[in-house]
Amino acid sequence: MQLPIFTRPPGNSMCYCNACGKDVLSFVYHCRLCGFDLHPCCYNLPHMLDDDDVKLYLHKKVSSACHQCGRKGPSWSYRSACKKHLLHDGDVGR
Repeated sequence: MQLPIFTRPPGNSMCYCNACGKDVLSFVYHCRLCGFDLHPCCYNLPHMLDDDDVKLYLHKKVSSACHQCGRKGPSWSYRSACKKHLLHDGDVGR
């Protein structure tokens, strides 16, 4: 996905990141066609995490609760192929 980066959110309305769900206050990757927005750190999330025991793959939508915080939410998550391990992108490394 190639999106242009802006120094501030376009337009006058509130902008939130489609990956983590948090407000965007400065730099943002933005798609003018669909309105998709990403923080630079979310744009650069690795598609796979590998700790030699389990490989976790980045997913945009999952229905299970995070194993770290216990919450379900709209943010992107890392999930194992067997679906036994799931972490929100913000909970990785905690």
